[in-house]
This record gives sequence, C-alpha cells and structure tokens, in this order.
Amino acid sequence: MGPLPEDLIVRIEYGGGEEEYVLADPGTEQEALFCDPADREGNVIDAGAPAPNGAGGAGGEGGAPSVGPVEALFCRIWSFGPARIEVETVAYPMVEPLDLTHERDVCTGKAELELEMPDGGMTP
Repeated sequence: MGPLPEDLIVRIEYGGGEEEYVLADPGTEQEALFCDPADREGNVIDAGAPAPNGAGGAGGEGGAPSVGPVEALFCRIWSFGPARIEVETVAYPMVEPLDLTHERDVCTGKAELELEMPDGGMTP
C-alpha cells in the first residue's frame, strides 16, 4: 500500500457538531479533531525531522518543512460523549463508519481504521 490519497477526508460527528480534517489542506483550525502525519505503525512524524528513508523533504509554503507523502494519520478526538468517524476518498471504497461510545470512568480509548482495496476475486 502506498501513501494516503491527497483527497482523503477524516470526518467526525459528535455532540458539539461536525468537523473535518482534509489531508490536502491540514491547516484548518480544529476544535475536536486533531490529526498528524504518521508512519505505518502510528508514530507521529515530526515535520522538522529528516524523513525515515533518509530523504529530506523540500520546504513547504511559508518556510514550513514538508513531510513528503503521508502514509498514515494519527488522529485525536476531544469529545465528552460518543462520536462517529468517517474516512472518505475516491481512491478507495467507502470505509464503514466507526462509532466510538462513551465509557464511564475511562479518559481515553484507541481505535484503528485501515483503507483497503477489495479482493478482486482472483484465486491462486
């Protein structure tokens, strides 16, 4: 699997409304959904650090460093109740939305969504 498609959108619906993170325009101010580029293991990539393969990225707009193609996102959601997460891109089939539920006396939870191409039905 290659880098994430640039048209990727992560959307949440929660008690306070709806919010989106757009990979092609990550500079949007967020209130409840915070996403950062990550490696395939989910480790956040520091935009100022050298790329993992040793190839440095070119500087971005306004002098901000570039992280190159994004392979994964690490997103945090700040909500006091349940939330629904949707991931949208034209490059992959629709991913089933993920419903996060409020758990009493639990401050954090972890979930993963993976983009996958459907099996083409070919047999070896």
